[in-house]
Amino acid sequence: MIIFNKDWLVNENIQEQVERALNLGEVTRDEFEQVKLRYPVGFYTPNLFIRIGLFLLTLVIAAFSGGLISLIMMNSRMLESPAYLFFLGIIAYVALEFMVREKKHFRSGVDDALIWTSGGLILTGMLWSSDSILNAYGDLAVSGFVFLLATYYTLRFADVLMAVISTLALVFLVFFGWQRIGFYSLQTMPFLIIILTAVLYLAADRMRQHPAFVYYKNCLQVVSLVALLVCYAAGNYFVVREIGTELVEERLTPDSQIPLYWFFWAWTFIVPIAYISWGIKRKDQLLLRSGMILVAVAAFTLRNYYHLMSAEALLSIVGAGLLAFAYGVISYLKTPKHGFTSAELSDGSMIDNIQVESLIVAETMSAPDLPAQGRLGGGTFGGGGASGDF
Repeated sequence: MIIFNKDWLVNENIQEQVERALNLGEVTRDEFEQVKLRYPVGFYTPNLFIRIGLFLLTLVIAAFSGGLISLIMMNSRMLESPAYLFFLGIIAYVALEFMVREKKHFRSGVDDALIWTSGGLILTGMLWSSDSILNAYGDLAVSGFVFLLATYYTLRFADVLMAVISTLALVFLVFFGWQRIGFYSLQTMPFLIIILTAVLYLAADRMRQHPAFVYYKNCLQVVSLVALLVCYAAGNYFVVREIGTELVEERLTPDSQIPLYWFFWAWTFIVPIAYISWGIKRKDQLLLRSGMILVAVAAFTLRNYYHLMSAEALLSIVGAGLLAFAYGVISYLKTPKHGFTSAELSDGSMIDNIQVESLIVAETMSAPDLPAQGRLGGGTFGGGGASGDF
């Protein structure tokens, strides 16, 4: 399904690991260059600034090209049909396939722009041609279309932003679908979203550890992150209260409480601590960082309903507490303990199948080519001495 050369994707992961080891001083520059020669990558991937420039330039070229085609076909009734947007979207998609397959573009900015251009045109044409479906199902149909299209682009081009959109579209698809059931849908909605995102996280986390999905490791990582954040938001007291009142069009007084308010308050404060604890147990930076960010969100939620102090003072106290906690942990882990250390290490998330040490040994410790055994040979002069070629 994925369009990119799979060997090059694996080689890129190998080079990234060895480059981290180089930055940490674990390998030398010569060893790194030998690994690059042994595991070549033929993609065109410029630096960030060139990527941004190519992205903007491609958007401009696509806009002018679409405008030129529209001028040529101005007298045609096709411009009034959604088929025209499909036509432009297919042209952009063909250009995308050509640039990736033939020109070897990989996260170059050109492929990013063409993904968004083709996807946007195709989605707009799809929605335009489905007026009856939109009138009947509305947001449910939009989220369904977005989910299918973004999932395809994720599987085909391993695009991280499309993975984020696909995950969020799935959440909205379930949200709007469950809302249409009408039988205690709003009361059970938070629990349904919590279950859905928990399953998404566990599935993405397991897939990240499997060698078959190594080409989608970045996509799966952002899916895990989005699932963690949405899972927390689904039970956060502020989110449940405000969205619930908007959906039922009911105004709550400051003193009134929502059903099961005690559960949502507990969720607001317990889940960030659970993320941090789970991250420490699993040595997972994604869980640790998510938990520490959500501690601040929990503090903001409390401050929104209970004005114990100003928001600035509360966030300052929380931030100072997190800094003190981080400083204490770093100081404690200067000497590694129980598998933890504060030192920056090379990323071990590459399914542990590609070992930097074995690559270095294979590339640098192999026996050099030896000359053929025997005497050095006769010279080119009259005597029996060695020639100038010695």
